[in-house]
Amino acid sequence: MPRHFRHGADHRALLGKEGLDAVLDCGLLRTPYAEVVHHGAKLPQEEYCEARQIRAVRADGFVAPDRVRALLDDGATLVLPRTDQWHGATAELAAAYTAHTGRRTYAYSFFTRDGAPGVDVHRDDSDVIMIQTAGSKHWKVYEPPVDGDWGEGPTRDPGQLVLEIELRAGEALYVPRGCAHAGVGGSTFSGHLSLTLPQPGLMELRQGLVRLLSTTGRELPPRPVGRAAMREAAHRLLADARDRLDALTPEDLLAQAEREQARREAGRRRGSAP
Repeated sequence: MPRHFRHGADHRALLGKEGLDAVLDCGLLRTPYAEVVHHGAKLPQEEYCEARQIRAVRADGFVAPDRVRALLDDGATLVLPRTDQWHGATAELAAAYTAHTGRRTYAYSFFTRDGAPGVDVHRDDSDVIMIQTAGSKHWKVYEPPVDGDWGEGPTRDPGQLVLEIELRAGEALYVPRGCAHAGVGGSTFSGHLSLTLPQPGLMELRQGLVRLLSTTGRELPPRPVGRAAMREAAHRLLADARDRLDALTPEDLLAQAEREQARREAGRRRGSAP
């Protein structure tokens, strides 16, 4: 169930209001490390970014501080995805959670003006730990899904409200995977860091099972000649797979699913922008 920690973390080294101002004013913040959400939708980057000319090179996607501040004043939310990839203290905190839990941890920073709603009521496909870094935010958290048939993202059916709190700077909020939640900025400018800890799902379980079974039949010849030889190879492969299945435990499959998830996340990191 969700839980509120009144002494959650030392937030002073994380991105608060002053840290955000410094990041915006340095002029180097660029998409995809910045997004703006307004009225429940992600804005096109042309509304808050500008192009730069560096000698003969034209580069797009640089965040325009004045545009972002104007959008924040109008009630938008600034999201800084994967803050752990470029902010030292955040990277250290995410690494500490990864080491402690054994689950890869990612960090996202959110900023809203006082009284402004954040992202609409939604579910995350991860456990989430929120640390308030500036001001306060009013949170509503709903019950976990009743079964495994749910989707991430916005929801119109969040279930029963189970926790309603005012999260203040230095406090933390734990939201289990699948629990719908939404926040509204408090009486002053609000900043918080969300640490996400993904869990494997049915897709990873299936992938894990396929990979575990793919190790069967390695002693068979790779190119059987004739249909009779192919039938014999198929018979032996099925027998090996049945033996392998009989020996597997749910814990074996879950461990492999976690490895599949880690492998997929590593592939995403290699294919993402630096």
